[in-house]
Amino acid sequence: MNNIKSAFDEDLSREHKETVLGYLNESLSEIVHSSLKNNINKASLNAANSFLHEYANKLTGETVKSEESNKENNEQLAIAIEEIRIVADYLDNKDLTNRDNREYALAFASAAVERVRGMESSENVDFINGTANQLRKAIDIADRLNVEMNNIKSAFDEDLSREHKETVLGYLNGSLSEIVHSSLKNDINKASLNAANNFLHEYANKLASEM
Repeated sequence: MNNIKSAFDEDLSREHKETVLGYLNESLSEIVHSSLKNNINKASLNAANSFLHEYANKLTGETVKSEESNKENNEQLAIAIEEIRIVADYLDNKDLTNRDNREYALAFASAAVERVRGMESSENVDFINGTANQLRKAIDIADRLNVEMNNIKSAFDEDLSREHKETVLGYLNGSLSEIVHSSLKNDINKASLNAANNFLHEYANKLASEM
């Protein structure tokens, strides 16, 4: 009985709990079906039997709770998979220098990661967390490009000096060159790079027309 109590108090494995419950059940069965029953009173046997049923019911309750938890986890996982598929599409195909696109993808990624938080590692859970990490890398690069694009836009909107315009255009050109000639290009999609490159050429042409 003490072994059973310890197994539940320490929340040992289901298999261990079933084993120690089985030992007590076998001992009781052996006693009541042999001459040993003459050596112990019914009150003691009833107490042990009640204890056995109490903890057997606890184990059954844990099983039901576990099944309910698994059902809830499966439902949340299914939703998270759909959310992360949207993120994967944005990672592959959308212009992440666009703020709305970044925020939209990040919202879905955050929701998906939160849904699977605490779940055991699996192919789907790892895919969700891995895709969210890829998005963070892509957003870091896109944010950098976006800052430089905004600096260029401000320089032209405020009609700052030609030297300043050339400088901010040079920063964006340098960043794009660094990205496409390094492993960073693997962390951001072509749509984002093309958008930044088109933006660069648009404003470079504006500067040329100001001459």
